[in-house]
Amino acid sequence: MTDDDRIGALERRLREVEDRLAIYQLLMTYGPAADSGSDDVVRALHTEDAEYDSGLETFHGAAGIAEMIASLPLHRKIMAGGSGHMATLPAVRIDGDRAVALCHGMLQRFDRKADAFRVWRTTAVRLEFRRTAAGWRIHRRRNHLMDGSDSAHRHFRDGLREVGAVPGE
Repeated sequence: MTDDDRIGALERRLREVEDRLAIYQLLMTYGPAADSGSDDVVRALHTEDAEYDSGLETFHGAAGIAEMIASLPLHRKIMAGGSGHMATLPAVRIDGDRAVALCHGMLQRFDRKADAFRVWRTTAVRLEFRRTAAGWRIHRRRNHLMDGSDSAHRHFRDGLREVGAVPGE
């Protein structure tokens, strides 16, 4: 292997790490933005033609997703009562300018009587990302309630192979 080959291989590996970190950053920014009502930040995280299926309702476009944060009565009620949108570290597969990720999402709500947070929803989350001129953005997000149903399990089961999370495959 020549020096040029080694440098090229190193550059490819570094780009993969940078891409992965950028995707993690997007995913981890959503929760604090949602909990603080930062609709401008939520809009910036998504492609203009993004789609977000929350498991309760589907929102279209970066503007529509931001509008959900800004004015959807259920979201405003949750936020006003105290909330924590959490995501686990995702399994990610990057393929050029597209990526797919799979993780758990959790929405915690503050219970004032108990002075504690309670898990309100735990979901299987599948995300698609696109590299744009401005960097990586969330293109599609689908949350599936982990309610014990076969469809919830299938959402994860199918996704594990899609993101390359199965060793040896």
